[in-house]
Amino acid sequence: MFSCVLINGKIAAATESWWSLHPHELRILLFLAVTENKDISRDIPVFLPYKSPSVAFRFIACSLIADVQVCCLCGSTPALMDIEQSATQCFRNSTDILKAASECAPRNFPYSLVVDSGILGLLLINIKLKKYMMSKNPQPSASRKASSSSHRLDILRTFFYQAVMNTLIPNAQTWQENNLCEDQRTDKLAQDEQNDGVETYWCSEYHKCHAVKVGINILCVLYSSATPTHAMRLISKTTLGMLVGDRQICW
Repeated sequence: MFSCVLINGKIAAATESWWSLHPHELRILLFLAVTENKDISRDIPVFLPYKSPSVAFRFIACSLIADVQVCCLCGSTPALMDIEQSATQCFRNSTDILKAASECAPRNFPYSLVVDSGILGLLLINIKLKKYMMSKNPQPSASRKASSSSHRLDILRTFFYQAVMNTLIPNAQTWQENNLCEDQRTDKLAQDEQNDGVETYWCSEYHKCHAVKVGINILCVLYSSATPTHAMRLISKTTLGMLVGDRQICW
């Protein structure tokens, strides 16, 4: 079954079949889901360039609560009304959970999970399923300016492309020399299962970055400059284990 739950326009949970779609196809479907009025159900025929270029699927998007949608791909049946009724029945006891999940942004993971006080931002990547989660405000009690939070995400992205890809991802230098676009690098990243390195880090006057890879997951962490360099490895590994192991997070 090709289906997913969108929260604030981002994939919160999805079936294996949904994650098997090409990244370009996922972007197309997400764009269809969030355009115009998200509170109105939609039934749109779509041709997927990789999965089904000649036969159209029906793309269905139904609103569950504000900013939360359930989406699926199906054939000519069932009718949209039947799908809406099934979605309502399926999630009727999960309203509180969905509402709590929608309120997590921009932290993007449950407030019940406490991370080290020195962590300023997180980038969690699953290289097999080609998905990621970014958190620009992991400290729930801290007051963060929007510009400062966005700058932290920019630092994490730069760290990933300039340090993590070159250290933890094989052949990353070749991709950059060939001027491959970001989408192509992401696709190639998912295909490579063997990696030469397992961690890397940056240190500067204002912040520190550390990345650790365990299995198919990579966690990039932005730390305050006061965090001891020798402590970053333990904190990163502990945080990664907590994020991928907690049952509240569909990872």
